[in-house]
Amino acid sequence: MAAIKEPISQNMPPSVVTLLKTLRGSFLLFVAAIGICCILFGLFLEFVLGEGVLAGMFGVWGFSAMLAAGAAYAVLLYLQ
Repeated sequence: MAAIKEPISQNMPPSVVTLLKTLRGSFLLFVAAIGICCILFGLFLEFVLGEGVLAGMFGVWGFSAMLAAGAAYAVLLYLQ
């Protein structure tokens, strides 16, 4: 089996690498991104699979994650 000689970042577009580095560097942005993913997954469950209760749960979790990240950011901004 041949070894990979170049880093993974050379195979990805620079914008994707920048986005991933930004999300890795900020916990609050990571939590907000998880919230967005949960909302999108809930929309997928509702409109594609028709799972209403589970879709609602993911929507609430996603909105809560985004709300928590926004509130924490506002508190940190106020404390500075």
